[in-house]
Amino acid sequence: LKFRMTSDSAGQGQVFWRHEGQPYARDRSTFFDVTHDGKQHDYAIEFAPETSLRGVRVDPSRGTGTIQISHIQLTTTDGNIVHQWSI
Repeated sequence: LKFRMTSDSAGQGQVFWRHEGQPYARDRSTFFDVTHDGKQHDYAIEFAPETSLRGVRVDPSRGTGTIQISHIQLTTTDGNIVHQWSI
């Protein structure tokens, strides 16, 4: 999952994914470090779903603050775009 984010919050972010008929859960998630300096930064979060992916959720931080996310793409490991969201 690739995206651009601006944040003045605090704490790590977390990306969750789910499969058909499953809720989002901690065992299908990964944490990522966030730079909270109010400037744009690009993030690439790697994860490997075991079956067909049915949803992705981004929790961008653990603290309060202002966060903006854009340029969201789901890609394969070799960079091919699987899905791209427009905001």
